[in-house]
Amino acid sequence: VVGTLANPLLSEPKEIQTSGGDWVAVNLTITYVSFSAHSDFTQTSEFISATRPRHVIHVHGGEEEMKRLARALAKQYSPKEVEFLTPQNCQPVQLRFPGEKIARVVGSLAEEEPSDGAPLEALLLLKENKYTLLAPADLHTATDLATTRLLQRPRFRFERPHAALLSAVGRIFEVGPPQPALLLAEEGGGGGGG
Repeated sequence: VVGTLANPLLSEPKEIQTSGGDWVAVNLTITYVSFSAHSDFTQTSEFISATRPRHVIHVHGGEEEMKRLARALAKQYSPKEVEFLTPQNCQPVQLRFPGEKIARVVGSLAEEEPSDGAPLEALLLLKENKYTLLAPADLHTATDLATTRLLQRPRFRFERPHAALLSAVGRIFEVGPPQPALLLAEEGGGGGGG
């Protein structure tokens, strides 16, 4: 299998690099025999039909053979039904499991029904595999947690007119009218940042 120490041995090299980075001499003859005690396409397809897994991960075999099998199996199933993955050796795989999440609505948020399409300001808490939805103001009464506000006032030197800074920041954030302190700093020749 590509990526394993055995794969480069098939070409019978005189030396090989170990996984620790050392080079060692090789004095052997390789005879390659293709053999598989694993299921074939038909058996694998029947197993998938019977079990209906959301994900099928091919982890053993040559890379091209695994990809060929995955492509052939994928033709039989909708991507919404089964996802076929053929990761390389040591490649992490992320699986997504769709499903409904049910949350209990508590506190002031539960007092009136929200209107369709209206934004909802709430916190979603997960404790012991149970979801709770509540208003931020109710956090301290419903849990041992507390909210706090954090005000950041970053300071930096900016050598151009404040209008250029506001324009650049305005492309990312909504910017309100300039504050008097910012205007005074610019008029004083400091460039608007102090």
